[in-house]
Amino acid sequence: MDATTEDQNKSENTQAEFEYGWCYTDHKPGKQIRPDFRSIDYMNDEPYASKVKETLEMLGLPKPEAAQIFRGTHHDLLFLNTHGVVVRIGHTDVEDLMNPAIVQPLGWVEDKAKSKEISGKQIPFTVSLYPGIELYSKYLQRSDKPELAGDLDDFLRATNQGTADVSRDNMGIIRILDEQGKELAVPMLLDADNRYNSSSQELSEKRSSKLKQSAETSSHKGDVLSHTLQDVFSAAKHVGLWQRAFQLHQPLRNAFWSAMNSFEDVDEQTQKERMKEFWDKCKSVTNQPTAVVMNNWSSRVNEHGVKVFQKTETRIPNLVLYRPWTGKEEDQTILPADEAKRLKVQLEQERERKGLPPQNKSENVAKEEPHKKPVMPFLRRALQHLN
Repeated sequence: MDATTEDQNKSENTQAEFEYGWCYTDHKPGKQIRPDFRSIDYMNDEPYASKVKETLEMLGLPKPEAAQIFRGTHHDLLFLNTHGVVVRIGHTDVEDLMNPAIVQPLGWVEDKAKSKEISGKQIPFTVSLYPGIELYSKYLQRSDKPELAGDLDDFLRATNQGTADVSRDNMGIIRILDEQGKELAVPMLLDADNRYNSSSQELSEKRSSKLKQSAETSSHKGDVLSHTLQDVFSAAKHVGLWQRAFQLHQPLRNAFWSAMNSFEDVDEQTQKERMKEFWDKCKSVTNQPTAVVMNNWSSRVNEHGVKVFQKTETRIPNLVLYRPWTGKEEDQTILPADEAKRLKVQLEQERERKGLPPQNKSENVAKEEPHKKPVMPFLRRALQHLN
């Protein structure tokens, strides 16, 4: 097999693993760039087009067809149906938008050499990956929706973050469980833009200082982001709600930055394998809420000058990515975070795997065929509270 054929086969395999979709929920058609808002075509104009191509290849993503590129107001967007992720391409200063009430990217690649001045600031050219979450407008339409917790506009103002484009169209919600296990919906700002949501000078300086400190004791940018949001916004009212919402996707951020860090010290094959692990994790939780335990490592130098490593565990009850842009009901919300209902689905999946028929609410456990091994008794006991 020659090199050309091998490259072609690799490209076809990548195309098969990833499927780009289209956004049917935006009020904009997205077919063409609107010249009143921007003139740059990031996918075709240099020096950006070659950087986009390079970055997509590094991330293991296929080149999109022209009809798959959604032309947003200031950015180009790619919607990954298979992985519940939005690829956002354009000028974005991620650090300026680091706020627990703003949906944070799973990862990003920026090029400061291709920066552009926006609102008096130099904004780097960035390709970023954002998690798919529930849309606020769809949440409002649901009859079985959980209670809304916190006021997004108030929180952003209180933390000195811009609110110029906070509206229903730019909002989503992330479901969390509070300390009592009650499900709540936390409002989040989607598609934040440095033009409208920039930080105050005071916040920028405080956050920048903390980012530098965290970088000295954290293993990768995912941890740096997490520690910075915890420390800089710790005094904000009701911040715990947004901190929980942020932590929902942290296992995926950790996987992304683990892969990105590997680009510095391992061979090309290992890099590709780690990036594939990240994408596999995204795919596995797309429309599939999953309980996970996240291990976090941090380090500090003790009073004797010795570097000490510390491990902490965070339990995520419902790690999930949605793809609301399809407009389909089944892609809006799959399950509430309620633990018992999640267990019910898990039980039915286990029954299906073992070839057993679905269990109706009226079905008695004793009716199960005697030669069949009982299925996950701890789940069945949990379901007794539902039936």
